[in-house]
Amino acid sequence: MNDLTRMEEYAGKALRLAKKLPQAFSQTYVYEKLGRSYHGMTKYQQAIEAYNNGIAIAKKNDHKDDIAGIYLNLGALYSAIPDYDKALQCNQYAVDLYNAIGDKDQVSSCYMNIGLIYNEVKNPVKAIEYIEKALVIFKTADGGLNYGVALAWQGIANSYLIASDADLVKLKIDPSQKYQQCLNNLNKALKVAETAENAISLIGPIHKDIGNIYQKMGNNAEALHHFETAYEELKNRNDSKDELGNILYTLGDFYYNARDYIKGKSYLQQSLTIGKETGLLTLQQNTLERLSDLFEKTNRPDSALIFYRQSIIIKDSVFNKEKENEITRRQLQLDFSVKENDYKLQQQVSDGKLKQQELQIIFLALAITLVLVIGGLIFYDRRKTKKLNEIITQQKDSLVQLGHVKDKLFSVVSHDMRAPVNSLISFIDILENGNMPPEKLSRYAKELRQNLGHTAALMNNLLNWAASQMQGFKPVTEPFDLSAVVTEVTGSLEHHLQQKQVRIQNDIAGNTIIHADRNMTASIMRNLLSNAVKYSYKQGEVRVAGQNAPEGYSITVTDEGTGMDAAETAAFNSDHQRQIESKRGTDNEKGTGLGLLLCKTFTQQMGGKISAVKNEKGMTFTIWLPGKA
Repeated sequence: MNDLTRMEEYAGKALRLAKKLPQAFSQTYVYEKLGRSYHGMTKYQQAIEAYNNGIAIAKKNDHKDDIAGIYLNLGALYSAIPDYDKALQCNQYAVDLYNAIGDKDQVSSCYMNIGLIYNEVKNPVKAIEYIEKALVIFKTADGGLNYGVALAWQGIANSYLIASDADLVKLKIDPSQKYQQCLNNLNKALKVAETAENAISLIGPIHKDIGNIYQKMGNNAEALHHFETAYEELKNRNDSKDELGNILYTLGDFYYNARDYIKGKSYLQQSLTIGKETGLLTLQQNTLERLSDLFEKTNRPDSALIFYRQSIIIKDSVFNKEKENEITRRQLQLDFSVKENDYKLQQQVSDGKLKQQELQIIFLALAITLVLVIGGLIFYDRRKTKKLNEIITQQKDSLVQLGHVKDKLFSVVSHDMRAPVNSLISFIDILENGNMPPEKLSRYAKELRQNLGHTAALMNNLLNWAASQMQGFKPVTEPFDLSAVVTEVTGSLEHHLQQKQVRIQNDIAGNTIIHADRNMTASIMRNLLSNAVKYSYKQGEVRVAGQNAPEGYSITVTDEGTGMDAAETAAFNSDHQRQIESKRGTDNEKGTGLGLLLCKTFTQQMGGKISAVKNEKGMTFTIWLPGKA
């Protein structure tokens, strides 16, 4: 039983079960998954049928989000066939539905798909119209540093590249500045891709596009630099095999045109290997044709003929896939016959030997195709299993970390909060007896004040952290004076500052207005400054500074204390750290670790980032918040 038969069997069982359930969305879900499976196996007709069945059921129950999601998949399918009219129609349906339910993220994805389709049909004016719509929405997420923004700038550059002079005039671009406009947009895309973690996969393709522009401008040295950079970026990425194959072909073609046939051959052979591994027929066809040209240039007509024959076999497959008519295929066969006769004259070999070679090549091509199909199915299954295992592992790690946080909270509540209350009760009992010397009374009162101060701060952090974990909790963004908040927090720490003889220097200029949640920002500054004082030595200094940063505002808190070691710093900077261990201050002050955890939580909820680094004397904490002052 092959994978297709097994998939259809399981899908049939799932549908029978889904029809017995009262919720109609179960059937929609099964049809959508069945369509995606056929889609992935390039069984397009079966995929379309499954998608349409899912849409019909979802429409009966007015499940707009399900209908929109299936239309989005159908749009991708029709783009792959390609049937661009239907692809555009499906994406437009999806846009209307996502707008109706208010899902802007998916609307932006639809706009991006429509823009890329218009690029494919050589309509750059329409392409830019939709890509710019997507870009506006993409910029509202992650401070404008995300995959969508980088992809949009790259798409706009490619639109300019295919635009005619008349198109450029409509777009209000000077045709003489065409390539410079392409470079400007690609450099914007590259800057975002190098900054945003989820856009790293675009760095290589963007460098390749930049190289293509420089090559068209006649700057081959700069073009080669970007081609090689793209290759270095892509060669170790397992998720970009198709892009790696394309850049290898580009390098091979570059060296072929530069008449460096040794390097050209090396890159082209690597490109062909990847084309076969991934089943990319167009890449195989282009590479085989270029290898045939290369061997012809190096006076090896026998090898040139072999590669040309292979390219024709692949070319037939490509045209079959694209539904080309019989006349086109016959023209290809005629072209092949003309070139084959030319090679016959060069080689001066017999007709019998040529026929034998042709049979061997056909047999080899069939064997390779069979191996590739089997290998592709195995690879698809293993890749899917690997992704599922990664998701399960991430969920497990998250649950373990949450368990540690829960244990930490129970420990804090049972010990750190109960002990000071018991101390307060004992102190009241002593006062009632009235037989304590004044000096001892003063000492006990000082200790009790310190313990209760710790408990009050702890309760504040516990309540703030618990509130931040509640569903529906959102920051309230408003303009406020950051310098005033720092001054206010510093005043609340005055007793601790005098006790340790530590000075806080506020270098943030007065009337520095930022847009964030004021209470959250005050809590972050209170915990960071309290920690800085706790771990500072006598007569130390804590410095607070701020400045505008890319797409936001940056705040630094620098102390001269004991700081954190390398392992603690790395743990704090980790995206997955959910528990932060605390240690005693320089005056033996207690802590729980909740303060820094609260700082991370609040910063992330406001769309910002926080990090820590060891400096020469102590620690420096940096908070980045979106929105410039």
